[in-house]
Order: sequence, then structure tokens, then C-alpha cells
Amino acid sequence: MNIVHVPHAYSPVIGGVETICKMLSETLQQQGHGVSVLTGNVASVQDYYVSDDAVDAPEEEVIEGVRVIRITYVSLLWRVALRLWQSSASQSVFRRLSNRLINRVQHRFKRGIQSHIARISPDVVLTMPHLVINVEAVLAAKRTLGFPLVMMPLLHEHDQNWEPESMKHALRHADSVIALTAFEADRLNTYYNVERERIFVIPPGVSLTNQQDDLAQRSPPNNILYLGRMVTTKGLDELISAMQKVWKTDPDVTLTLAGVRVDESTEIDALIEALPDHFRKRVIQHHNITEQMKKTLLSDALCLVLPSRIESFGLVLLEAWSEGVPVISWDLPVFSELIRHGEDGLLAPVDDVDLSRSILTLLNDPHAAQQMGLAGHSKVSQMYNWEQISAQYIQAYQAAIANAR
Repeated sequence: MNIVHVPHAYSPVIGGVETICKMLSETLQQQGHGVSVLTGNVASVQDYYVSDDAVDAPEEEVIEGVRVIRITYVSLLWRVALRLWQSSASQSVFRRLSNRLINRVQHRFKRGIQSHIARISPDVVLTMPHLVINVEAVLAAKRTLGFPLVMMPLLHEHDQNWEPESMKHALRHADSVIALTAFEADRLNTYYNVERERIFVIPPGVSLTNQQDDLAQRSPPNNILYLGRMVTTKGLDELISAMQKVWKTDPDVTLTLAGVRVDESTEIDALIEALPDHFRKRVIQHHNITEQMKKTLLSDALCLVLPSRIESFGLVLLEAWSEGVPVISWDLPVFSELIRHGEDGLLAPVDDVDLSRSILTLLNDPHAAQQMGLAGHSKVSQMYNWEQISAQYIQAYQAAIANAR
């Protein structure tokens, strides 16, 4: 099968969507399919709007057999114009000029996506996540080229920029729609009017590199780990608040925060700076980590805490289990569908703003924490390996080809 994937960003950019697309693309390529990735030369979603960062990677390269094409979005003109206007123009003039340039840049980007899809002539195109410009570009190209289209919207309905009506309109043009959970599938059907027969529930996968016997020997320090973007919308303010109660019980516990830093990360800096000195010294930060460093951090963690209330899945939960690490998150449908409370992790009540009780439960019983981590490892090895998951994607692609409208 000749496949094109169009994510908003791709490796070396690190994130949940980027990781899913990379692992899926490489697995399908290894299975004999031809996979090309079309994306922008951006380092984050924000770069499609007001940032001038570009990813440090070639315009075209082959990564693990997958051909990756980065269409220029952040250009030298874009960078210079933004910096000049931000430093010298009034806000009203800046907004008017930047919006004009954004429209010009986005039009050029859409033409680039359409041109590459036309040249590749794929059997099917998958685009993700929600209505970022890369998805809009694919929808525009479909109107002209008429290829079978699969969409993975990754519903983020708490996002202040979320536009439900625009998403409903966009999903009408998808021949197959991929939901990460049954909860998301129900939402797509009941609110976004996507017929059940077009929806495929396919979770992400993980790669397993450790054996159960090896993981059973690990004895990690009292280190609580967070992996993800360094922003308050991911619940980091609640985690830092909870840790202050944890430290009063056990002052030797370490909190490690690791992930991508963005403009809003200054809010996290302020929260950490406001901590008492003896607490602040127990916080370790790692920014823009590599995949290998992520594995190292997980191997040194007693547990992983995902304090976000706005996830469409939570890939880091699977990544933690792949390293034999138990997880803590909120008792929300998206997480309760995945986490078995008391067996492979803990679910904190959603009306409880305090995560400290769950964290202390694992700190006070490291044997139980280890057993939960091993149960999580067993689950991902049976249900979330990429070989099994990729076969489900192929079924969604085949259905899109059969039902192309």
C-alpha cells in the first residue's frame, strides 16, 4: 500500500502525536508498505501561528526507511517580519500585518501539501490531529485530488481554540475516522455526527525493550516523574501543589519534570520559584529530552503522574508501563478506560484537587508500586504492541479506500 501521513510535526520533534505517527510510519514501512510523511518545518503547533521557531532538520530525509518531507512554513522572511513587528509596531498594526503574512504563508503551505500528494499519488492519506493548518491543507487537497482520507482528530474540546462546528464539517469529508478510545468514539458519533461504520477505535502502541524478569529487579528511588509539555494546562500546577503535601510527609522525595518547553513554561518556572527553598531543591527539570533520555528517566521513577484533565489518550501512560512503572492520573473516562485502579495504577477522584494521597499510597508501599508496574508491562505487551496496532490501521485504510467518497 502506498501511504501518506500528514502530522503537524514529525521527529525530531517529540510529543504524543509525533511519537504515534513516527512509530506507526516505521512499523508499516518495515511491513512492506511505502510510507511518506508530509509535515511542516515547525517545532510545535504554536509555530503555525505566532512563533518563529523552525525544527533543526533537513527539508527531506529518510528516517528508519520512512521518507520525510518538511514543507517550509517558518521561513527567514517569517522570522524577520515577526521580530521586527513585535519590537517596533503597535499591537493593532502587528496583528494586521502578521495576519496578512500568516494567510500568505498558509496558502503557500497548502499548495505545497497538495503538490506533494499529487506527485506521490497515494492509495490513502492519514492526517492528524485536529484542525491545525496541516489538516486544513489535506482537506483542501482532497477536494481537488479526491484521494481516500483517514482523519485522527484527537479531540481536545477543552482547548480555548477548539471549534466544534468546524470539526463537524471537516469530519464529513473523512472516509475513515480513528478514535483512540471508546469514549472518544462515542463522542465522535453522538456529537460530531460521524457514523459508527466510519469510526475505528485504535489506541497507540509502544515498543517493548525490557523483559518482565529484568523489570522485577528494579528498585527505583523515591522519584515522582512527569513527562509532557511544561504548561499549566497539563495540570502541573496541581501536581506541584500536591507535592508540597508529599514533602511534608517525606522531605526526601524528588519531583522530576521532563518535556518540551514552550513560551507558557514561564508559568511553571514561577510556581517552582515560589516554593520554599527546601522544596525547590527537590525539583529537577529536563527540557526537550530525547527518547533515550525518556527511557532513562522512567527507569529511575517510582511512578509516573499524568495530572492533565484534557488528554485524548495519554501515550505516556503506555510508555511508563513499557518500563514497568505504575501510573497515577484522574478518574476520567479517557483514563479509567485504560487504567485498572489498584492493579496497574491509581485513579484520583476528579472532584479531588489533591493528588498527594495517590502519590503517598505508592511511596508508602513500594512493593505494591512494583507489582502495578509489572501488571502494566504485561498489559502493553499483550494489547499495545505496534505489530498488532498497525494491523488495525491497515483495516481503517482499506475501509477508507473501499468507501472513498
